[in-house]
Amino acid sequence: MLGTEVGVFFSEKDKTSHGLYSSATTSEDDIWRLPLHQGYKYQLKSSIADLVNCASSGYGGAITAALFLQSFVSDDCDWVHFDVMAYNMRSRPGRPKGGEAMGLRSVCNYLETRYGTNE
Repeated sequence: MLGTEVGVFFSEKDKTSHGLYSSATTSEDDIWRLPLHQGYKYQLKSSIADLVNCASSGYGGAITAALFLQSFVSDDCDWVHFDVMAYNMRSRPGRPKGGEAMGLRSVCNYLETRYGTNE
């Protein structure tokens, strides 16, 4: 999570990320891609399991969460992980204080653009 107004996401595919950015501009949704920094994988090591689902430290939590999910996805699968707070701390036009679907507008717009609508 980056904060209360920018939804962060992880993706292995540049094409998907660029598509999401384009959709975010259209839907006025603030999103930002973070790196799947492989150097943090050591935080998922376990002495009794293949890996743990929670980082061993409080640092890089969004990235380690994405790395955990990445370990279950095949290389040929195009996937995206959003790590968001999902709450507005202040009211803004079209985004009242309270629960917020951060990144959801971008994803819906992206999916409609990529796959079309079912009308």
